[in-house]
Amino acid sequence: MMAAAKTVAKLIDEYFREGFEYPETFDELKVLLPPNEPWPVNPYNGKPLADTGSRDFDPETSVGMVYYERIFRDEQMVNFNLHVFGEKGKLYIIGNTAIGVKE
Repeated sequence: MMAAAKTVAKLIDEYFREGFEYPETFDELKVLLPPNEPWPVNPYNGKPLADTGSRDFDPETSVGMVYYERIFRDEQMVNFNLHVFGEKGKLYIIGNTAIGVKE
């Protein structure tokens, strides 16, 4: 689960470095994957890793997913956190700093 989430966090960071904006959705990140490299998968169900849309853990829908929290200042997105969900709740939060992804 953590490896999949870290891959997405690094892609978000790379997207920002290339265009100085954060992606609205994970679909925008897929162009940054190396050729023939698949999108990270949810290790619990084998489906593509997805955004839950909520920081709250729901055992029915959150397991093996992440919440892409967008952090705004003056109506502009300035940072992000990925809330990583496992079988029993939130496992970790991966954040971003001015120099890259932090754990």
